[in-house]
Amino acid sequence: MTALLRVESLTVAYGPVTAVRALDLAVGDGEIVALLGANGAGKTSTLRALSGLVRPVGGRIRFAGEDVTGLPPDALVGRGIVHVPEGRQVFGPLSVLENLELGGFTQRKDRAFLRETLAFVFELFPRLKERLHQPAGTLSGGEQQMLAIARGLMSRPRLLLLDEPSMGLAPIVVQDIFRTLRAINGRGTAILIVEQNAKAALALAHRAVVLELGEKVLEGPSEALASDPRVVDAYLAQAEGRR
Repeated sequence: MTALLRVESLTVAYGPVTAVRALDLAVGDGEIVALLGANGAGKTSTLRALSGLVRPVGGRIRFAGEDVTGLPPDALVGRGIVHVPEGRQVFGPLSVLENLELGGFTQRKDRAFLRETLAFVFELFPRLKERLHQPAGTLSGGEQQMLAIARGLMSRPRLLLLDEPSMGLAPIVVQDIFRTLRAINGRGTAILIVEQNAKAALALAHRAVVLELGEKVLEGPSEALASDPRVVDAYLAQAEGRR
């Protein structure tokens, strides 16, 4: 599979604290890769570096064959990388439609593109169409997560970076969200997902990478990692015990 994203020796630091150390990572065109690890493992920092929210202190990021290391977020969105952050972060006072229009800001002059993309996201998330003029802050948690993902899709990215899309949601809502992510991927969008729900992430992804203290410790096909004793003991068994 051709690598859409290739990360080489990525290092991210906040002052004297190194959050990600010499990370090598690849996401193929049309592939889903899960990034797993405990809190503080460097998962979110990796996504923030890939989307331009923090500038790496070392390494290189290549996207679609171009060196995009250190580019600002708007430039990366224009190239096809969109980050849906942890905690949804919708604009509460604005309507669902206004949130979506902000997601398509880089294409705001192309009205036909925006109409087609709105139709695309409403096909994926019909509930949002029903609440089009409702303030985003009055939506349920699951609906806000749908809106956050839909807003990210409004620029029609080639790579979607998702940070904890299941956080705080009921299991049945998580199932709906993950089914939709599979449908999004089926339309050709590659996904790099950070997710504490390791079982759901491994069931969704083609491959997975495990981070510990900012370093990659495991990588492989999701099916293989789902049966790896190290992954089972550290992530899957604990999750089963909380059920």
